[in-house]
Amino acid sequence: MTSHRTGNPSKQRKKWANRTLILLCIFKIISLYFMFRQQFNFSPRTSCVLSILLGALFTGLSFVSTGFQCITLLMVPQMLSKRGRIALIAYVFVLALSGPARNTVENIGLMSESLICSQAQLKVSIHETLKALNIPFATLKETVQKLVAEVERGFMKIQRVLDGIMDGLLSTLETIRAGYRWLAELVTICNGDGKTSFERCIATLETSVLDCQRRLRFLGFMCNVKRSAKLICFSAKVIDWSIHYKTNYLSRDDYDNCYIGQEFYAVDKRRESMQLPRVLPLTRREQNCYIPLTSLYLLRQERLRIARNAFFLFLSTIQIAGIVSADYCLYWLLTIVGQASRKQTDIHLPTMFKIHVIGNGTIADMYRRIVAVIETSARLADYLRPAKCAPDPPAPDYVRYCQIGFLLISAWAFIVLEPYGLRVRQLIMAGYYPERARERATWLYNDIMLKRETFVKLVLKQMAADLGDPTGKPTWLDVIRAKTNHYWLSRMVLGSHHPVRCILCGSDLARDDYVRCFRPRCSGMYCYECFLEIQHVCWMCGDPILTGDSSDESLER
Repeated sequence: MTSHRTGNPSKQRKKWANRTLILLCIFKIISLYFMFRQQFNFSPRTSCVLSILLGALFTGLSFVSTGFQCITLLMVPQMLSKRGRIALIAYVFVLALSGPARNTVENIGLMSESLICSQAQLKVSIHETLKALNIPFATLKETVQKLVAEVERGFMKIQRVLDGIMDGLLSTLETIRAGYRWLAELVTICNGDGKTSFERCIATLETSVLDCQRRLRFLGFMCNVKRSAKLICFSAKVIDWSIHYKTNYLSRDDYDNCYIGQEFYAVDKRRESMQLPRVLPLTRREQNCYIPLTSLYLLRQERLRIARNAFFLFLSTIQIAGIVSADYCLYWLLTIVGQASRKQTDIHLPTMFKIHVIGNGTIADMYRRIVAVIETSARLADYLRPAKCAPDPPAPDYVRYCQIGFLLISAWAFIVLEPYGLRVRQLIMAGYYPERARERATWLYNDIMLKRETFVKLVLKQMAADLGDPTGKPTWLDVIRAKTNHYWLSRMVLGSHHPVRCILCGSDLARDDYVRCFRPRCSGMYCYECFLEIQHVCWMCGDPILTGDSSDESLER
């Protein structure tokens, strides 16, 4: 069987791959520039130089190494997978933490400082108010104490004066008594001595005056009849899974092998021309397990994967939306508080009357102190200015909000496009490794045929094999292995079986009844009928110089 196509498909694939790599290089340079510029805060010149150097290195390795080129192309659809989406969400969290979250922390700090300032003002005001309220009572108490002290001093003076008067009266009475006695004695003397009456009276009077002065002491002038007075900090995973996918694709036939491609249709068409049993069309049940690569229909596991990923992305979206909402709501709240605090400062206090106290004395001093307290209380209202503690929050970064929103929308779009993007990996691997793609298509074709086997069909085939050549017919173990290969425990217990099959028609080949291509690294094996049909030219690695189908030459050559 030969197929003639126009142009050179190998060169067309290389040209397509080169164009794709150039576009990826440009995209990588732009991405690196913005990453260096925004995340690392490099200068525009440094960011431009680093992004161009890394982009040139990336492009050079892609053109030199085919394996690196394949892995690079696999990274593009891998970005639509769970790993790429995790890296994208991780980057969104980095943007959220370095933008809205940091702004939220700053606003919380401003709110704390505003509360501390207001509390300090309130504390000082309460202290001054209590102090002012205590001043009148203290003044009144001090005034009363002074009055009591003055009254006590006055009473003491009066008491001392009264005591002196009493002493004077007693002395006067004693003097009067002495005078009476003196007069009596004088009469006696005047009447009894030889002196004249005049001489005796004069001598006795002088003695009585001296005795009166001695007895009255400080009141002796009365005897002479004289008066005296004081506030207080994921891209490597995508590359790893790209390498992981490539390794499993090349080593395992059953790995991600549920899509029907051109190689599958080629095998079915070949079996139709040979009048052998075919797989197509698929049954309704098989259509839920196997689907063409270009179909818009989703398999059951793809729908379940979308639902599971959408649930986890919904949780991440809620968290990121909470961070952004907290930032904006706190900014809005602090802005409202600041505006309200500044509006209160426009309220003018009523005109205060000044009281003057005229006069001297204790009562006047008490009134002056009370008036001073009233004036101090009026000045406290001027001290309580809310504008001094009004917060001035920094505005949110709305550009960062747009970046986060765009990346979240992209993540949700990646979930919807994930099944279709992951199918592109099959096309990339088929373009670089067409021989391996044909082997996997042959394995899938025979796997579907084995899954269709029933007990009756298998018994009939065994009976027919007993009459002819039993070599190459499926066994019970092959059927059980094919029906249970979706479970890892079955694969581990039953193992894997790799029978020899024709690469064109997928028929099982006997041990010595096939033709194999002996070119190194070529796995082409054919039945005799197919080998004659392709005119002795390997369909997988045919040399373009020979007359054969060389349209699927590997890009690795």
